[in-house]
Amino acid sequence: MEMKLKEQRPASGWGQVFPLGNGQLGAMVWGGVGREQLGLNEESIWSGTGEDGNNLGALAHLEECRQLIREGHYAAAQDLMEEKMLGTFGESYLPLGTLFLTFSHGEGEPADYWRTLSLDDALAEVSYTLNGIHCKRRYLVSRPHRMLAMELVSSAPLDIRAEVETPLLIDQRQIREDGVEFTFRCPEHVDPIYIKDRYPIVWGTNGKRVSLRLWLLKTDGQFTTDETGLTITGSCRTVLALSAVTLPETLPDWDELLSAHLADYQPRYNRVTLELGPQLDLPTSQRLTDLKAGKEDNGLYALYFQYGRYLLISSSGENCDYPPNLQGIWSWEMRAPWSSNFTTNINTQMNVWPALSCGVDEALIPYFRLLRRLVKRGQETARVYFDCRGFCVAHNVDGWDCTNLMGIPWKDDKAKPGSAVYGFYTMAGGWMCQELWKQYRYHPDNAFLEQEVLPILAEAARFYCDFLMEHDGWLVTCPSASPENHFIDPETGRSVAISMATTMDMTIIREVFRHYLEGCKILGREDELTREIQEKLPRLYPYQLGKEGQLLEWYRDFEESEPGHRHLSHLYGLFPGDEFAGDKKLEEACRVSLKRRIASGGGHTGWSCAWIINLFAILGDQEGAWQFLQTLLKRSTMENLWDDHPPFQIDGNFGGTAAIANMLVHEWNGELRILPAIPPAWKEGKVTGLRISGNRAVDITWSENQVQSRTYSLEERA
Repeated sequence: MEMKLKEQRPASGWGQVFPLGNGQLGAMVWGGVGREQLGLNEESIWSGTGEDGNNLGALAHLEECRQLIREGHYAAAQDLMEEKMLGTFGESYLPLGTLFLTFSHGEGEPADYWRTLSLDDALAEVSYTLNGIHCKRRYLVSRPHRMLAMELVSSAPLDIRAEVETPLLIDQRQIREDGVEFTFRCPEHVDPIYIKDRYPIVWGTNGKRVSLRLWLLKTDGQFTTDETGLTITGSCRTVLALSAVTLPETLPDWDELLSAHLADYQPRYNRVTLELGPQLDLPTSQRLTDLKAGKEDNGLYALYFQYGRYLLISSSGENCDYPPNLQGIWSWEMRAPWSSNFTTNINTQMNVWPALSCGVDEALIPYFRLLRRLVKRGQETARVYFDCRGFCVAHNVDGWDCTNLMGIPWKDDKAKPGSAVYGFYTMAGGWMCQELWKQYRYHPDNAFLEQEVLPILAEAARFYCDFLMEHDGWLVTCPSASPENHFIDPETGRSVAISMATTMDMTIIREVFRHYLEGCKILGREDELTREIQEKLPRLYPYQLGKEGQLLEWYRDFEESEPGHRHLSHLYGLFPGDEFAGDKKLEEACRVSLKRRIASGGGHTGWSCAWIINLFAILGDQEGAWQFLQTLLKRSTMENLWDDHPPFQIDGNFGGTAAIANMLVHEWNGELRILPAIPPAWKEGKVTGLRISGNRAVDITWSENQVQSRTYSLEERA
């Protein structure tokens, strides 16, 4: 069944463009008629110079902060933290520029206009007729050839102008016989959008340098090159290419590009199929509008699912150094929302939730590369802030692999008031280890366990062993925060974030400890660290229930500042973790907490809504999963099916794709569950290739409550 996004008009905003990418290089196709534009990105383009953001004086205030928390002076502890203990904000992911294509037929109202994005072959196409001339353009971003390629075809000769504009500084231009090459310079610093500064973008001589080259591969017309691009005259067929950062030595033709691109992309994409109903021959925006009006379109949910897989394939892979950031690789602002970085208190992890279950394993390769780099940087953060062994990663990571706690604006000496609510976080490193363990479960390999998984788990475990402290006979984390959430300080009535032993902290520590011990048991290993963990594990502060039977988010039943908060951190042990599996009391406490959060307005952002769907799927709640899947598409999805936080954040797409997979099949407490949260509206359907543990996959067909399923090894499928 053909999977396409399609529209009958050019994009008029970024939420309508069609994204292409090979993990490193990204392009956003607008589909203009007289003037086409393609927004350009490259994964390594960041502001900054790699300065150390750690606060070297933080450790001197740690014990005072802990003592204030012990005594219940939470507001005072937070004030001290913001005054003395946080580090500087990280840097920003930047746009590369824009490629403009101008056509001599000019503007006007075209006939038979369509622009499409084929998920089956990762090709964008624009076609129309204007003034009697039929035009057809095809775009792809090739992983094998590391370039954006464009085939521009018309039924009569046209003049074409191709030129590059950039918000970066141009250090050098080099006019070549077949195109033009640029060297750009990035700013030395860019403030996050929430920092108010007269000079938020700082230029200088030390910013990162990047290369971009626009090539002419083939034309049947005449051409000239100049300082900004190319001019082609009298062409019925022209093939252009653009490459950045890593420039190829030889140039292919269009047929070679297309063949290599399809041979690389299609085997990845075709691993998983989903059919829930017909793919309607309507513009995608119209299908969304109709869905909001109450019309049934089950096929749109399948398109959304496959679009999430497409986005993950297109924004990550074995050729990348970075996993998808907050906007995948598609960002167009110099001061992008939340710096378009790696927010590691949920969003970065959510970006790879569908990687294993949905057959996009290659997306984990750069994720693990980043994690290995963070171990090295995070060892310094653990030592500087807490005098601990192991490694610590806070809530934000940038393209320089920073791990420090954040809250201080650039070249300032004091954190923003209230910044501790997000700036103090110590659990990201351990959370990121979860995907390492899942990779081993899905693809058991003892060499991988020994060489990759356990060394990183050991560093996470060492940090937690040292960071834990005694309190009332239990081991607790202190200071501690639950990502970006507040409670009412009983002493001052202020909304604060800092206390001890938040539920997420204690869950992640248990998970890291358990995974390390399980891995050592598999390999028949016992060492000093296993003995230390075995001694500490039973002494960890237990989970607490509130007066309504809900799982508490903090170590005490504090009054919540925002009962409908977007983060669901205390439910980590239900999903994405499985610490609560088999414990009916905790599962029910999670259900109560989730319902309370929703009743107070929870799930109001795209990624939060996606997390809720996953939680309901694990709970086997068909009604809840279906309600919030509809909400995700009706309220938090743009016309091009990008997730609307708002604004655009790609994590909702990836979380939504993982959620649909979990509604169809997942494992829980050792049990394989087939269609655990399938909505009644999906009366019949078929899914093939969803991955489960043990190097296995599942095909499922169902109709009128009759289910057929087949589980098989991936080697058997191959």
